[in-house]
Amino acid sequence: MNWLVETRGARKFFIVDDRLEENLEGTIQFFRLIHEKYGDSLDFSVQIRLEAAKKQEFLEVMKKAGVSMVCVGYESPIDEDLKAMRKGYLSRHMVEWTRILRRYFWVHGMFIFGYPNERRSEISVSEMTGRFKTFIREAQISTIQVLHPVPIVGTDLRKRISGEGRIFPLTLVPWSMYDGNYACFRPENMSLKEFQETPIKLMRWFYGPLGLLKIALRWLSFYRLLRGVGHWRYGWLREAVRYYGHRVVTRWQKRQDSKSFLSKLENYKTGKMDTE
Repeated sequence: MNWLVETRGARKFFIVDDRLEENLEGTIQFFRLIHEKYGDSLDFSVQIRLEAAKKQEFLEVMKKAGVSMVCVGYESPIDEDLKAMRKGYLSRHMVEWTRILRRYFWVHGMFIFGYPNERRSEISVSEMTGRFKTFIREAQISTIQVLHPVPIVGTDLRKRISGEGRIFPLTLVPWSMYDGNYACFRPENMSLKEFQETPIKLMRWFYGPLGLLKIALRWLSFYRLLRGVGHWRYGWLREAVRYYGHRVVTRWQKRQDSKSFLSKLENYKTGKMDTE
């Protein structure tokens, strides 16, 4: 860290460990050293488990050292999914812990839509979508990312759905599409169209063009005086990011040939396409 700061002028860092609190004592000591030397002049984004919200000392030392964003892998806000995954908590606990994190940091939520549990879900896609939206609003998450489940080689997930004959062949869905943006296997509890399109629809719902209007309204309102500068600044920045996110998602969609891809999946499913 010293070398990067002093020889490269680095100020912004993303620590890629997906469980920063794994060695809690060592991590706390690391951020204490950072704070002692640099105060909060550096800016960190980190990845942590949601349960870290229960560790107040950990949150406070990160905040003092300049951590501004935490990225959390929520996977699913649907209680039935959480029980099937044996998470040990429910969506109401997730809301409570997220609100604690929000007192300290900007929270980026990472979700998986349509995870294929061993027990087939009877929940409709519209209800699933509604639960995602309700959770995101109630938890006051700052930004989101919604991806498809990816059957990575060597995982129990791939073994199970491969044994069920549901994984699409690599000639149809190559490794380059195993990035969470594409359906890699046939779902059981929804149509292929719903499976492929719902994640991007959720992000388009969150990152909307109205953010630009809301930015202007915040500047014209007395929100700063009524709620305080800190709260006003967060609201303004959130709307700015949502509007920019809308532009990013829209540009990405335009570059993808989604209709053609979905058509190939449908043809393969119905036996109209030979991929061998």
